[in-house]
Amino acid sequence: PAASEEERPRLDCSLEVTAARYSLMGATIAYRLAVHNRGDRAAEDILIRVLLANAGTAQQDTLDRFLDGSLGLACHSIVTIAPGEGQWLRGELRLPPEEIVPLQAGERALLVPLALFDLHYPLPDGSTGRLARSCLIGQAPASAEARLAPAIAAFPPADVRRWVQDLGQPTFVGSSGR
Repeated sequence: PAASEEERPRLDCSLEVTAARYSLMGATIAYRLAVHNRGDRAAEDILIRVLLANAGTAQQDTLDRFLDGSLGLACHSIVTIAPGEGQWLRGELRLPPEEIVPLQAGERALLVPLALFDLHYPLPDGSTGRLARSCLIGQAPASAEARLAPAIAAFPPADVRRWVQDLGQPTFVGSSGR
C-alpha cells in the first residue's frame, strides 16, 4: 500500500542571501539554504541541484532545462533530516559574464539573478519526492514608511491643508496641529 501524505517526509526550503557581488568573474551570490522536514518520517539521501540564471525573456526555457536535468549542478547532499528538524547549507552560485543577459527596463539594463534549487529524495513507497524552488535575487523592498517618508517631508501639514482646500474640500486642524 502507498504511504499516506502524513506518513512521508515533506521537505521545505528557504533561501538567505549572505553576499552578492558583480565582478569581471560575473555575478556571484553567497547563500544559506535552510532545508526543513515538515513530514512525519525522516527524509534520507537528499540530493540538491542548484543554478544561478537570469530572470527575463528566456526564463521559462531555463526553468524547463533546469527541471529536466540538462542545466544545473548537484552541489549538496544530506544523509538524513528527522521529522521536524532542519539543516542549513552554505554555498555560492556564479553566473559567468558570458551568460549574463541584462533585462531592459526602459533605458536601464538590469541584472536580475534567479537562484534555482531542486531537491530529490526517496519516498517510503519507492517513488521520488521532489521540491523545486526559484528565488528572485534583489534588494528587499523598502517599508511603506521608508517609501512614504520623502512625500511626507515634501508636503508638511499646512501644504496638505492648502492643497485639499484648493480642491474645495473642508479641513480641520486637530489638537496635534495637523
